[in-house]
This record gives sequence, C-alpha cells and structure tokens, in this order.
Amino acid sequence: MKTYYQDQVEKVGECWVDSGTVMVGDPCYVLPEESTGDPGLDYEDLLNKWKESDYKDNPVRIEGVTVFMTPWGDGVYPIYAVKKDSKIVRIIIDFEDEEDYDY
Repeated sequence: MKTYYQDQVEKVGECWVDSGTVMVGDPCYVLPEESTGDPGLDYEDLLNKWKESDYKDNPVRIEGVTVFMTPWGDGVYPIYAVKKDSKIVRIIIDFEDEEDYDY
C-alpha cells in the first residue's frame, strides 16, 4: 500500500451505513432506467444473492456492483479521494480512525 500525503488526499464525502454493508458500483447498473425499461436492482434480490455467497469473509461482485460488510457495522465513515494531476485516481472509505494513518 502506498503512503499518501495531505496534498494528494481530500475528504470528499461520507458513507452512511445502516445495514452494516457497503455497495460500490456504477449507478447505471443499480438504478432503474425508464427509457430502456430496465428495472434496476431489486434490494431484496441483491441481499438474497449476497447472503448465498461467502459474504462474511469476502467482498462479492453481484450484478455489476461489489458488496462487502463494514468491520464495525453501522455508522458514518469518511470518504477520501486520492488525486494525481487533479484527477481522482483512488477512493478510500475509512472504516478506522483516520488519525491512525498517514494521509
């Protein structure tokens, strides 16, 4: 893992968790699309597929998104962007105390 410096890292938001899980993916694979009739992902279907997998130990890719458990359950976790040449090249969701790390 690389060490990042303050001038490369910027807090860009927060990840609010109320299910003990986080999902990362492009909204076009999740949200309904009226023009094509695509209903998007059904939350219950997604949870059932996720629960059928080895979800407790590993992130799971389902329907174009990645789903994983947070280490501490529910909460509000800071999101940081690592930038290179003013472009976001990496996103960090910090599930630990941010003061414990060098970024």
